[in-house]
Amino acid sequence: MKQARDGYKMTELGEIPVEWELMELQDVMQKGGSGVKRGPFGGALKKENFVADGFAVYEQQHVIYNQFNNIRYFITSEKFDELSGFEVLPEDILISCSGTVGKVSIVPKRIKRGVMNQALLRFRLEKNLADHTFLYFLLISEDVQSRMLDMTHGSTIKNMVAVSEIKGLKIGLPSLKEQQKIAEILSTVDEQIENTEQLIEKTKALKKGLMQQLLTKGIGHTEFKQTELGEIPVEWDIKSFQELLDNKTIISIQDGNHGERHPRSSDYISENKGDAVPFIMASDLKNGSLDYNSCNFISLEQAKQLRVGHCFPNDILFSHKGSVGKVALVSDEYCYLMLTPQVTLYRIGENSILHREYLKCFMQSDRYQENIIKLSAQSTRNYIGISEQKKQLITMPTLEEQQKIASILSSVDEQIKSYEQEKEKYLELKKGLMQQLLTGQIRVTV
Repeated sequence: MKQARDGYKMTELGEIPVEWELMELQDVMQKGGSGVKRGPFGGALKKENFVADGFAVYEQQHVIYNQFNNIRYFITSEKFDELSGFEVLPEDILISCSGTVGKVSIVPKRIKRGVMNQALLRFRLEKNLADHTFLYFLLISEDVQSRMLDMTHGSTIKNMVAVSEIKGLKIGLPSLKEQQKIAEILSTVDEQIENTEQLIEKTKALKKGLMQQLLTKGIGHTEFKQTELGEIPVEWDIKSFQELLDNKTIISIQDGNHGERHPRSSDYISENKGDAVPFIMASDLKNGSLDYNSCNFISLEQAKQLRVGHCFPNDILFSHKGSVGKVALVSDEYCYLMLTPQVTLYRIGENSILHREYLKCFMQSDRYQENIIKLSAQSTRNYIGISEQKKQLITMPTLEEQQKIASILSSVDEQIKSYEQEKEKYLELKKGLMQQLLTGQIRVTV
């Protein structure tokens, strides 16, 4: 058996500090059946029990999204009294246990009084033994999540096992003071993540407002005209993409390869192979650029055998099938890519009167997106073909003004990207701290 380091002991969970106790979840819960409790059987909460207002019924969605305000179902005071054993109280810990298994949330203060439904599991702690915030972090840790997932059953819809098995889940528990200190550290990182998320959302809202203003009013205009696309500056033109193709402003609008030679999943290769070519699907277009971490790759030899869909840096990509309306500008990270039939490329000539960043911004605008989504919905599979795309209209300021508009919006995009990178750093920090603090590999001073 592996020997523990000084100050540690070996347990079935691995090495933990000698001062920590190896316990079962039920050991830190309130006794008398209230500590670990599954929601009432479905028959206890039927559709006919619901009323327009009254006591809340809390569901999986409240735990999954950690939002307890949007209540869909209510019950009468008489029904609440009947189900009072399933009441949800502030600082209870709730876990989703059907379908989406293992999502965890702490019930906030000042919630509407109510009960949980059959898809939730409630933990109610003995406060002199365990800190609810510490236990929350423990329950969302990779180790406990993995063990809970192993305890689920069901092939199509996952379900949590019997409460008796959950009660017996083993945990390493430090003193209450150390729990509280660990919880404080991890909560501080969570606050930073939340603050950064708020900055991202505020900056995205700023971009949306700027897009609305710049792509309809332009910069410095005082006279406007009514057009098929609404009110725009009198100096601007409106062109269809077909017109831009005809006058060589755009030199190609083309989707990916169809037919027998279309690559299959068995053709995918590792991105580490020297001749690997990104094989771009609609799902790979994210936040205005391409996510090469998620995409598949095919060999250069196979890509060159395909008739169309050959894509290069500076092309604008547009998803036209399934997830319609995603837009991305191809960077120079790869010099050559191949498109699936879900994606259309728009290629602009070198001395064009259309700025590629402006085209990307225009295609991301609410007005364009709403029209595209409406058109695609007329198909049974959410689809807008090349011929229909060519009919769409675009506003055409001068090239100089396009560049200014694109520059302003790109600077906001860079700020959003910076905040998102900051968020990723905090998430990585949290992951590392959880791994080390919740196992006692790093100790805190109390």
